[in-house]
This record gives sequence, C-alpha cells and structure tokens, in this order.
Amino acid sequence: MEVLHLRVRVLFLPHALVPRHLHALLRILFFSRPVGERFCQCSVAVDGVSLIGSSDELECLLAREGVLVDPNEWAVVRVCEGQSGFESVGVIERITGPLAAAAVPVLYVTTFADDFVLIPASRVADATACLGAASWRSL
Repeated sequence: MEVLHLRVRVLFLPHALVPRHLHALLRILFFSRPVGERFCQCSVAVDGVSLIGSSDELECLLAREGVLVDPNEWAVVRVCEGQSGFESVGVIERITGPLAAAAVPVLYVTTFADDFVLIPASRVADATACLGAASWRSL
C-alpha cells in the first residue's frame, strides 16, 4: 500500500442537475489538471453522479444548489495487488476488515489498473497502524 500525497472530497449530483452542470462536470473530469497529478473518480448510479476529486477541482460545483458535499477530506491510498490483478481474491476484505474493526471508515475505489482506499485524512495514522499488522502484506 502507498499513501499518495493527495487529499480529496466527495460530492453527489442528482441526475436532474446533470444537464445544468454538464459543462462543469466535463471540465472537472477532463480538463482540470495533468493526469499524473490528480485523483478523480466519477460514478454514475441509479440516483445520480458521485464525484471524488481535490477541493480545487470540485470547487466549481461545491456551492451549487442541490449538490450534496461530504464534509470530510479523504486521503488516497493505492493498493498494490501485484501481478494477479483481477484474479486476486479477498483483497478488499483483508484491508477493510481490520479498518472496520478499528472503526476507520473507508471508501473503496476499483479501477482497471489499481485499487484505492480512501480514508478520512484525520485517520491516516490510525489506518496505517492498523494495517501495519494486517495480512495485506502478503499480497
């Protein structure tokens, strides 16, 4: 695991507001920063669009009416699964199990190439201590 030097926020945009904020949404997703210097995740679900990104990237949506914003700042931790990738079994449980036992909330994000655990920035030390003794090291 690797704690990245990034802090992100989470917001939710109901589907009804997407057309009104589409320009801002596209700017956040594709034109805000060079790719290697950011973490941005967009999930489209039944009830709306969830966005994860830095405060400055999301700034154009943070104060808009109807946009729900999580008040927490989250640290981004990259999970290294090694060469097994999609064949890995139990990776999420080995990470989130010990964190749940220590009452550390998480957001887990999976991409094609990497997995990421988002941990409240104020709880990074707790999470690091908790996972230092966990079985994830065998990955």
